[in-house]
Amino acid sequence: MKTKLLLFCGFCTFFYSSSILGQAVTVTADTESFTDYELVNDTDKVLPPYQMLIPVVNNQPAYKILEQQIYEVDGKLSPAQINGAFISSDDVNVVEIANQGFYRGYKKAQVLFHRARFTSNSVLITRKLKVRVYKNSGSRLLSLKKKIVADSPLASGTWYKIPVQENNIYQLNSTYLQKIGIDVGNIDPRKIQIWGTDGYQLPELNITSRPVFSEIPIIVEGESDGSFDSNDRVLFYGNSPHQITRNQNTYIHNLHPYSDVKYVFLTVGNQNGSRLSSVNGSVNSSSIVTTFTDFIWKDEELVKPEDKFISGRYWLGQSIPSSQINVPVSIFKDTLVGISSPLEVRVTARLYARSEALTTFDVDLNNSDVAQGNIFSLSSTNDSRGYNGNEGAAASPYNINNTITTSVNNGILDVTATVTHRQQNSIAFVDWVRLTFERTLLAESNRLLFYTDNNTSSPEEVTFRLQGFSSSPYVLDVTDPRSPLMLEVNRSGNSYDVDYFQNSGKTIIAQSSFPEPAMGESISSQNITGITTYPNYIIVTSEDLKNEANELAQYRTQKGLNTVLVTQEQIFNQFSSGVKDPTAIRDYVKFLWDRALADGENEPEYLLLFGDTTYDTKDIVSNSLTNHVVTYQSEESIIRTNGTSVGTFGTDDFFGYMDDPEGDLGTGRTSDSFLIDIGVGRITAQTRSEASIFIDKIKRYESPSNAGDWQNLFTFAADDDFPNPNLNRDIHTVNADVSAEMMNLNEPGIRLNKIYLFSYQPEITGAGRQIPEATKDFISAVDNGTLVINYSGHGNEQTLSDEELFLSEYIPNFTNKNKLTVLVTATCQFGRYDDTSAQSGAEKFVSAANGGAIASFTTTRVVYTSSNISSANNFGLNVALSQRMAERNSDGSPKRLGDLMRETKNSVIGNSRIGSSNNNKKFILLGDPATIFKLPSKKASVTSINGVDVLNQNTTVTIRALDQVTVSGRVENSIGQIDNSFNGQAVLAVYDAERPVSLPEREWNCVLNGDCTYNVEKDILFKGKVTVESGIFSQTFIIPKDISSSALNGRVVLYANGSENYAGGSYTKIAFDGVNPNAVNDGTGPSMNIFLNDEKFVNGNLVSDSPTLIIELDDNSGINTTGTGVGHEIIATIDTKPTQTFILNEFYEGNLNDFTGGRIEYPLDQLPEGSYTLKVRAWDVHNNPNEKEIFFEVAPQNELSIRNVYNYPNPMNNKTQFTFEHNQPGNPLDVSIKIYTLSGKPIQHIKQESLITTNSYANIPWNGRDRDNDRLGNGTYIYVLRVTAETPEGKQSIEKIEKLVIIR
Repeated sequence: MKTKLLLFCGFCTFFYSSSILGQAVTVTADTESFTDYELVNDTDKVLPPYQMLIPVVNNQPAYKILEQQIYEVDGKLSPAQINGAFISSDDVNVVEIANQGFYRGYKKAQVLFHRARFTSNSVLITRKLKVRVYKNSGSRLLSLKKKIVADSPLASGTWYKIPVQENNIYQLNSTYLQKIGIDVGNIDPRKIQIWGTDGYQLPELNITSRPVFSEIPIIVEGESDGSFDSNDRVLFYGNSPHQITRNQNTYIHNLHPYSDVKYVFLTVGNQNGSRLSSVNGSVNSSSIVTTFTDFIWKDEELVKPEDKFISGRYWLGQSIPSSQINVPVSIFKDTLVGISSPLEVRVTARLYARSEALTTFDVDLNNSDVAQGNIFSLSSTNDSRGYNGNEGAAASPYNINNTITTSVNNGILDVTATVTHRQQNSIAFVDWVRLTFERTLLAESNRLLFYTDNNTSSPEEVTFRLQGFSSSPYVLDVTDPRSPLMLEVNRSGNSYDVDYFQNSGKTIIAQSSFPEPAMGESISSQNITGITTYPNYIIVTSEDLKNEANELAQYRTQKGLNTVLVTQEQIFNQFSSGVKDPTAIRDYVKFLWDRALADGENEPEYLLLFGDTTYDTKDIVSNSLTNHVVTYQSEESIIRTNGTSVGTFGTDDFFGYMDDPEGDLGTGRTSDSFLIDIGVGRITAQTRSEASIFIDKIKRYESPSNAGDWQNLFTFAADDDFPNPNLNRDIHTVNADVSAEMMNLNEPGIRLNKIYLFSYQPEITGAGRQIPEATKDFISAVDNGTLVINYSGHGNEQTLSDEELFLSEYIPNFTNKNKLTVLVTATCQFGRYDDTSAQSGAEKFVSAANGGAIASFTTTRVVYTSSNISSANNFGLNVALSQRMAERNSDGSPKRLGDLMRETKNSVIGNSRIGSSNNNKKFILLGDPATIFKLPSKKASVTSINGVDVLNQNTTVTIRALDQVTVSGRVENSIGQIDNSFNGQAVLAVYDAERPVSLPEREWNCVLNGDCTYNVEKDILFKGKVTVESGIFSQTFIIPKDISSSALNGRVVLYANGSENYAGGSYTKIAFDGVNPNAVNDGTGPSMNIFLNDEKFVNGNLVSDSPTLIIELDDNSGINTTGTGVGHEIIATIDTKPTQTFILNEFYEGNLNDFTGGRIEYPLDQLPEGSYTLKVRAWDVHNNPNEKEIFFEVAPQNELSIRNVYNYPNPMNNKTQFTFEHNQPGNPLDVSIKIYTLSGKPIQHIKQESLITTNSYANIPWNGRDRDNDRLGNGTYIYVLRVTAETPEGKQSIEKIEKLVIIR
C-alpha cells in the first residue's frame, strides 16, 4: 500500500513510500520486567508521532532508548503540512513526554515518539528507534475516599421505599402502613426504622465525600406499649432533593437536575430504631427573636429554549410569547403571612429572550420597579449561530439582582414581567425567581420553616417565639436532613417558645399538622456492595430489561469475563437514597474499582449501560421514550455549541473516570491529566424485543462461523463541498483519506474502500441534489460486508450528507445479517442517543434485526472538524480511532470495542488529550464494549514468491504480465512461528500498484495531498482461495496481461479462516512490470454459466426484483479481474430503461486451489417489473473475451406472483410432483394443495408451511393416495393450489386450478 506524505504531500518525491512496512511498530522482546519496541521508517516517510502510555516510577517515565537512527533530508514543510500531521520542530527531543495522569490505578505518562521533526530547511526522519519500556508500574493509587461498607443495610429484612418531594415532617399512620404491605398488628413499633440520605445531587468530583446511607432519627407516637395501635403514628422529617445553600444571608437554590423526588426507606428491624429527643434543654436564652429572613423561589421546568434543543440538564419555565407584548405577566406570585408593608425585598432572577430583534424586559414587584433592560437579538448575520441555527446560544439571558422596597397588600408578593417584543416569532422565558425578605415567625397551616441568621457574629442563645399554631408543634433542627435534632418547645400564651442558637445558619421546621407522603412500595432486599468477586465487566440495566441483560451476562461469563449485573434502581437505592442521579452509577463502578485496588485485584474494564436513555430524566416531555439507564447531561443548557470548548452535550464518558481527582466534567473541557479508565458502551434498547435483537447480533458477530475476507476491509466515505463550497472545500475528503492512509495496513492485511462523493456525478431530483451511485455503493459496502464503515462529513440525526448519501429509512433493507459492520460517524448528531421522541440513525443502524452494525462510534451533538488535525476536532479523533482499530493486543488478539474507545480518547495530539475537549465528549460507543472487534487475530505472512525467500530477504520481487506465479505463505502464532494447529482456507488477493484519483476542478484551492488526488487500490490481478494445512498454504496463478507497469509496488493481501481463528497480513515488496514473451495464448475466452439465485435457474424464469446474479467462469489461463485495461472489465448489462451496467471484477473469487476458475455472486436490487435480457462479458488473462446472455422476468417482491403451475409426470402412476414458479425466493411460503374429483368431492389435502426455496421454483411431491392412504383409481382430477406469503405489502395469497390424470 502506498501512502503519500502527510495530508498533502507532493513537494518532494523522497517522502513517497514504496512500502508501508516502514510504518511498523513491532515488539522485539517481551519479558516479565520490560518490553522492547522498535519503530522503523526505512522509507523516509513523514509520519505523525507514535504514542503510548508508559509507567511513571519515582515521578519519571520508566523507559530507556536503546538505539536511534536520525537522518536529515532536504526539504521544507509548509505550515499546513506541519499542522496537518502535528510534526514538531527539532527543539523537541525524539522522545517527548506529553503529560502525566492516573490510568487504571497507576501513574502514567503519555510519551510521543517523533518519527519526523522539522527544521527551517529540512526534515529529520527517525528511521529507527528502539525503546525499552519497563513494566514496573510503581505503587497503585489507592482512593483517599472512605471505603464503602461492604454489606448494605438493605441486605436483609423487608424494606419499603417511600417518596418525598417537599420539606415536611410527615406522618405514617396505621392505614398508610397497611397500604404499603405492613401487618401493623404483628409489629413492635419500637423497632420501626427509617433510613436514607439527604437526597441532594451527588457531587461529581470523585474525591468529594458522599452522604452515607444511614438511619434517620424519628418519632413514633404510642410505641411504648410495644404495639402499633390505630392512634399511633410515625413522624419523620423528609426533605426535597432541591437544596438551599447560604453564604451569610445570600440564599441560593440548587435544583436537582435529575429528579424531583427523594426517598426514605422504612423497615421493621431486629433492634429498636433511632428516636428523636430534645437537645436544647441547656440553652440559656438572652433575647427573644420574632422575625427571620425568609427565602422563597420559583424554578419551573417546562420547556427548552427551542423545540430542537434536546440537551442539557436544566429547563426553562414560564413562556411569554409575542402575543403578550407590553402586557404585565405574573411570573411569581405568593401569598404569605407575617410580612409587613412597606417591605424590603431582594429580587434575583434570570429570564431569557429568544428573538431576532431587540427585546426589552420591565420587571416589577407589586407594581414597584425592579429592573428594566434590553436584550440583544440572536445573531442575524450568522445563520449557523442565529435564531434557527445549530450553533451559538438558543436564547439570550437577562439577569436581575436588585433590592427594592414595596407596598404589600394582604400578604401578596407578585412579580410581573412586561416584555416588549419587536418580532412575531419572539418569545421570552422565566428561568427562576428568588425573593429574600424579613418575616414574622408566624405559621401558615400549622407549618413554619425558617432560617436562623448566618452572619459573621458569634452564635447567640435566643428564644424563637413562634405564633400561628393551633396546638403545640414539633420543632426540629433539619440543617442536616439525615440527622434532625428535636428542640424542646414551651408554650407562652398563644405563642410557642424555642430556645436555640442564632447566627448559626440553621434550618428549623415547626409543625403541628402532618401530611402523608405519596404511597410507597415494598422492595426486595439487596446488597450490591456485598459482592465477593472482582468483576471486569459490569452491566447496568433497568428492571424492564433485566431478563435480557441477564442473558448477555451469562453469555459473557461463558466467554471468560467476570460479570456483575445490577439494575439502575438497585444502584440508586444504595448510592443516592433512591434518587435518580448518574453519579450514583459511577459511584457504584468506583466502589468496585476502589475495592479491587485496595485488595490488589484487577480493576473493572468494561461498563455496559444496557438500555436506552433520554435527556429528560424527569419525564417532562409527554409520550417520551423510556429512560432505562440515565446518562450524563451538561450543566450548559442554553448554548447549543460554540466551537470545540463550549456548548451543551450528553455523554457516557462521565462513567469512565475512576481516579480521585477526576469526575467533574464542568464545561466539557477537562484536564489533560484525566484519562478514561474503563471502556463504556450503551445498548440503546427501548423494548425487550429490541434487547433480544442486540444480544442475537452480538452472538452472531462473535461466532467463528460468520467470517470472511470482509474482516480486513475498511470503508471510508466522505462528503463533498455541497452546499457551501468555499467553506467546506475538500475538508471532509481530507479527514477521511488521512484517517484511512495513516492506518497500519499491512500487519493485519487491511484493505481500503473509498466512497468519496467528489468522485460521483450528482443528479438533480425531485428531492433536491443527490448522488445515487454513491448511495448505492455505500449500501452495497454494508450489505457485501465491511469490517468498518467510516463517514466524514455533514449530517443530522437521520441523514448523512446534505445530498442524502444515506437516510436512516434505508436501514430496514440491509441484508448483512452475518457480516455486521462497525459504524463510525465523524458528523453531526447521527448518534443523538438521548432524544425523547425518536431514535437516531446510528441507533437504528445498530438495532437493525436484518443486518446493519454491531456497534457505532458516533456523535451525539453538533461537532467540529478542520483540515488540520487537532485533539479537539473530529479529524484528530477519527485518525486516532482508525489507528487504534488497526492495532492488536500484545498477544496478537484483536481488541474489544471498549478498549478502542478508551485508548482513542486517551490518545494525545499536539500534547493535548483527545478525550479532554468538549467536542470529543460528544463521541460515544453505541454497542457492547466487551464485543471483540473482528479484526483477524493472527498474522498471515508471505514466505516465498516463485521460490524466492521473501520472509528472510529484504528484496523486491518483480513479476511480469502473463507470468505464472506461486505464492507460498504461513499463519503465525503469537511468537511469530508457524501455527501448526491452524487449518482452514485462505483468500489470497494480488493487487496492482495504487493509482491516483483526481478531485473535480473547483474555484477553491484543495488541501488533499497537495495535488488534489487520493489513491485507490482497486486493480485485482488475482483473487483465489487456497487450503491451509498445519498453518501452510501455497497458490499458483497467472498474472493478467493488463498491468499498470507502475514504478510503485503492488501488494499481496492475505486472509485466512480457521475453525476458531482468523489471520490477516500482506506483503508489499512486489512489483509488476513487463510481459512474459513465452506465454501461451489459446485464443479463446473463458467459458461461463449464468444463473439467478441458484444453479437451477433456466431462461425465462420468474424472479423477484432483487435476485442474486451468479456467474461461473473458467479458463485454462485464468480470469482477468484487474480492470486496468480499457474495456477488459467483467461487465454485466441489463436492458432496463435506462440500461444498467455492473462492473463485477471485485466480486470475483477463484475456486479453491484452482486459479483457472471462479465464481461471482452479485446482488441485483430494485429491478423494475418486466422481461429482460442480461448479458455478461468476461476476459481471460490474455484478454480473450467471451459473452453470454440469459432471459428472465421480474415480478416485484412486494406482490406475490405465481405462474407455470403443473404436475409432472402427468398422467401419473404412483407419484407426481407439483411445481409452480414464484417470485419469493428466500421468503417462507405456506402452500396448500386440495385435490377433488370432477364431481367436487375432496379426496386429499396436502399442506406445507414455511417452504423456503433458493430459486423461483417450488416442488411438492405426492404419492397418488387419498386421506385414508388408499390408492386413487384411474381418472381425471382437479387440484387447487393456494400459496400464501408475507410481503412488504402484508400477507398475500394466490390460487390456481389445474387438472391431473391418474393411469395405473
